[in-house]
Amino acid sequence: AAEDALESLGRLVEQSLVMAELDGDGMRYGMLEPVRQYAREKLEESGEGERVGMRHAEYYLALAERARPELHAPRQAEWLDTLSREHDNVRVAMAWLLRRDKPGEAAHIGWGIYEFWFRRGYTGEGLRWMEQVLAEGGSLPSLTRARAQFVAAILSFLRGEPDRAAAFATESVAAARAAGDPETLAYSLGMQGLATLSRGDLDTAEEVLPESLKLFRELGDPHSVASGLYGPAQLALACGDGDEAMQLIGEGEALSREAGNWAMLANFLGTQAISARLEGDDAGTAELLGESIEIAGMLRDDYNVVFCATGLASVAAREGRAERAARLFGVADALSEKTGAGVSWSILRSLNERDLVIAREMLDPEAFESAWAEGRTMTLEQAVAYALEDDEASSN
Repeated sequence: AAEDALESLGRLVEQSLVMAELDGDGMRYGMLEPVRQYAREKLEESGEGERVGMRHAEYYLALAERARPELHAPRQAEWLDTLSREHDNVRVAMAWLLRRDKPGEAAHIGWGIYEFWFRRGYTGEGLRWMEQVLAEGGSLPSLTRARAQFVAAILSFLRGEPDRAAAFATESVAAARAAGDPETLAYSLGMQGLATLSRGDLDTAEEVLPESLKLFRELGDPHSVASGLYGPAQLALACGDGDEAMQLIGEGEALSREAGNWAMLANFLGTQAISARLEGDDAGTAELLGESIEIAGMLRDDYNVVFCATGLASVAAREGRAERAARLFGVADALSEKTGAGVSWSILRSLNERDLVIAREMLDPEAFESAWAEGRTMTLEQAVAYALEDDEASSN
């Protein structure tokens, strides 16, 4: 049957009714839009549309389930690329499921691929999908609801909306407790802690983050424990306990390397950079952000490029390299606009705004706008390469 299908596809390719191209997963087939519309009409006329739609949705449900652990493992770059190629199909599957009153299945897809959504610039879109799931899923099981609310919480947080993130996370914690699922509860508590911490509510963060870390440690695998360490490290920084923060970050960094979770490693390098930045250590900040943005470039991680480019722009501004600062601020601005990425930490927003003002004041308006525009037009690869240039090459 497989050979017959390939033979039929070959004939359709020869007749230019189907397009074929090689990619990382092998040969992929597609149709021109008029052919696709005609084929869709014929499929519906045949009475097979519902069965084919369900088979298609089931395939992408299974893909999302396989993707979730891989997005935290050494092959995460490959899986981000795979999901990027499949994203249009994922959209079709989610829309099909929601039209047929299957929000629970759509929620499962979101739980599997939310890391792809924010790392590859679909933060806003992913949040809209989860909002639709929650709006239409009045009778969702507690566990499914908890996971959808967690995804909505983390995407809200990464859009720079900590109030919404805290509201979603609080609901997620309640649903996860009702479901009795320790993994989902660990993630929900961690997100609630980060969101409330970013709003300045240290009491709630101090209450929920230790429970989250305890649950993650009980899960035992390196990725889970590293995930649990991230929030307490941020809490220690916020409380001014640098030694505690560095101990937690050091453990998280080691576990991320052990798991081959490069994205999480970049997060811990970024957290160290925040600490260095708060201490006024520009050289340390630049070194750590350089490591982090190199990983972000490898993963094509839009979100982390925004974070690193902004931090490196601030360093350049304080070192008097205003054109470099303006270009890197331009990079971050364009990517934030494209991806919906935002900053939930008020202290970082304040530092970024202060250093942007410094850069503006060092240049005449025309020179600043020109450098800013150059940064905005850079591709992700160009932006990463520019951020990694050494001081001599990038000095004005």
